[in-house]
Amino acid sequence: MSAPTTQYIWQPETGIRDIGMPWQKLAASEIDSIRIIWAEQRGRLKGTSQLSQFVDRLCREWAIETGIIENLYQIDRGVTQTLIERGFQAEFLTHGSTNKPTGYVINLLRDQQDALDGIFDFIKQQRILSTSYIKELHAALVRSQDHTDAQ
Repeated sequence: MSAPTTQYIWQPETGIRDIGMPWQKLAASEIDSIRIIWAEQRGRLKGTSQLSQFVDRLCREWAIETGIIENLYQIDRGVTQTLIERGFQAEFLTHGSTNKPTGYVINLLRDQQDALDGIFDFIKQQRILSTSYIKELHAALVRSQDHTDAQ
């Protein structure tokens, strides 16, 4: 059995470069079956408020989780659920429910959501995966950050 090959897309001395192979080959094998189920459900719910609400909530959840994964903020679970259900409104972030100033967290959440919108452009094949695209996503993600922790 031969060892798997690795294609590096990051070279510290030059930065990110374009991927030389079709990006679809990098996708997990489960994606096709999930895509079929999603297409069936989306078709069944097309044009309904249920689908629109589901997508809005899912996007808000992804935006929140992205900031948590990146250690940009901490938000209490109950408040997270409220933000997912009702939207990114400062009044839902009560004193002590997050470890950062409320306005700062709301701006970060909106940045994460803007970056997600950019990712959907790629998914819809309205953008190609390129160095400039990655830089634009990065700029959207860090737009409101006032610092970063690094080692």
